[in-house]
Amino acid sequence: MNSKLGLISLAASLTVLALYSACSDYQEEFDSNFGALTYESYLDTSSVDLSSATDHFSSNAEEMSSGAVPVSSSVYSLSSSLQDELSSSSEEKKESSSSVEESSSSSVKSSSSSQSSSSSVESLNSKKCKDPENKCIVDSRDDQVYDTVQIGNQIWMAQNLNYRTDDSYCYNAIDAQITNEYCETYGRLYRIKKTLEMTDGVCPEGWHVPSKDEWTTLFKTVGGQVHAGVHLKSKTGWQGGSSDVSGKDDFGFTALPGGLGHGGSGYQFEGMDAWFLTTSMSDSKECPTCMAIVNLFFSTEDAIFDPRVGEEAVSVRCVMDGVTD
Repeated sequence: MNSKLGLISLAASLTVLALYSACSDYQEEFDSNFGALTYESYLDTSSVDLSSATDHFSSNAEEMSSGAVPVSSSVYSLSSSLQDELSSSSEEKKESSSSVEESSSSSVKSSSSSQSSSSSVESLNSKKCKDPENKCIVDSRDDQVYDTVQIGNQIWMAQNLNYRTDDSYCYNAIDAQITNEYCETYGRLYRIKKTLEMTDGVCPEGWHVPSKDEWTTLFKTVGGQVHAGVHLKSKTGWQGGSSDVSGKDDFGFTALPGGLGHGGSGYQFEGMDAWFLTTSMSDSKECPTCMAIVNLFFSTEDAIFDPRVGEEAVSVRCVMDGVTD
């Protein structure tokens, strides 16, 4: 009886030893392949080639399940669960990489959109004031840009109007449709009567042709009518030889000598006189139907109201609406 128990005990010991040896051999192979990785290290996807680890673990799991290595079902269950987690982690890594690529692509598109927006903004900002010290307006009818200047309580265009109408001309042009270098410098010359008859007026919205009283207010603000010419005339562009009274342009009005037109049939006094339209009739007894037109002459310091007939063409300076004095 004792001998039988001894044999059974020996057989059990040999069986345990065999199992231990088999497990040790497997452990050595496992460690050789994976560097004695722990469960947690498998989850560190930044340092492990998950695809090869998954394949190898799957292969060994199949061997164990086939009986090549005796192992309990709980160990296989753990390997299967770990395999699933590794696969899931690998997929998450791929999805994360794809997400980064999409984000990068989105950033590139966003950058492209920003550049387009910037280009659009740059295009809009290309219309700059000619005089950076002044403010400017854009005429919505033709997108032309005009500097403006505040003198006293009034706000004036600091340039002559250059909006084309059927009754306006560039100096020396025979047709209202012609544009030349004179329009670039002086703006257009507008036939007096036809321009004042325009239903919506010739000036941009929010602006109008000034009356004689509004011009008089301007003259008072710059020191009086007898010296208004020299204070309002531009510093250059006036021709007249030794008798020339140069402008000082003290207020930024920059009156230019655009001359006088005769309805497209002839022109005079470019470089010598600046004539500006008003909405008021002249009080001249010699010409009761004439309009009072502002005149600044090259050889004098003053400003006068010169009576001119309706068919003649003169420059236009617009003044902002809403200021009465």
